[in-house]
Amino acid sequence: AQHYSPLAQINTSNIEQLGFAWEYPVDPRRGRARHGMQATPQVLDGVMYTSGPWARVFAVDAKTGKEIWRYDPPITPGWGRRWLRSP
Repeated sequence: AQHYSPLAQINTSNIEQLGFAWEYPVDPRRGRARHGMQATPQVLDGVMYTSGPWARVFAVDAKTGKEIWRYDPPITPGWGRRWLRSP
């Protein structure tokens, strides 16, 4: 969008050479509830870290898209509905 980067590898003369490298499938459901991704990925030393719905956290090889690890805490699917109804 409107973020600035001092990097110069991608510019107006080579932008058309960019393509789709890989896809990392994330199941956005817990029970029947669906949610989208929760954060902008961060890359450090070739590993992309991001969080997803229901407090899930993922580490993915940024070059290949292969999952390195994931944390998927045990959360009861109906928990969000109970929380929304509490006073």
